[in-house]
Amino acid sequence: MDNKQVKRSEKRKPCEQKVTFELSAEKAASFNKTQFNGRCIDISKYGIGLTTEHQLERSQVIKLYLPMKHTETNMPVFAEVIWSKPDNGMSRTGLRFLI
Repeated sequence: MDNKQVKRSEKRKPCEQKVTFELSAEKAASFNKTQFNGRCIDISKYGIGLTTEHQLERSQVIKLYLPMKHTETNMPVFAEVIWSKPDNGMSRTGLRFLI
């Protein structure tokens, strides 16, 4: 991660929710797997903090499946990896929603 300070335009709210995500077809092929699991740590209308066992790379675009409240539906959302760093055997990642 860069030593540059990331300035958020909106404060994130704590979130404890399981999510799944997909890598691009090119990246997923090297793992023989298309979907990965993660956990939402915090969220705002512009982005999400995520922990996962899979190390994501800066500038990588992933497809998140966010659970919708009060339904059994997951909403697909594209997000760009802004930063990613190791954290206690996991990967802690900051994502910006692409709209």
